[in-house]
Amino acid sequence: MNIEYLTIFNFDYQEIAGKCAETDWKRLDFRKDNPVYKTGNVIVYLDINFPHRNPDEPVQKPQYSGEFIARRIKQTVRNHPGITPGFVAMLLEEVEATKEIKKEVKKIIAKYKQEGGLIPLP
Repeated sequence: MNIEYLTIFNFDYQEIAGKCAETDWKRLDFRKDNPVYKTGNVIVYLDINFPHRNPDEPVQKPQYSGEFIARRIKQTVRNHPGITPGFVAMLLEEVEATKEIKKEVKKIIAKYKQEGGLIPLP
């Protein structure tokens, strides 16, 4: 099983995490195709937010919120009418984050904090 880490903006994270009023959890995700997106693999989504600001303040750089979720790919759909060429649709199912996943997330965050940079944005 491969694990892929993705950063997503907060509105997508809310849907996939099931914190959105419209649905319990988002079952579909569309991404640029990648060989790791195959049935059985796990995707870990890292939540990226723009910090709160007052109307008179400039927009700040987005930051990792400290939240993440794991989803297993149940099915992938490629080359289907309506899906942009080079993209894949993934049917996701809930999965608990393992100790391995949690440890890897901590390493990713520590790396970017140490380097003083941003986690690659979506």
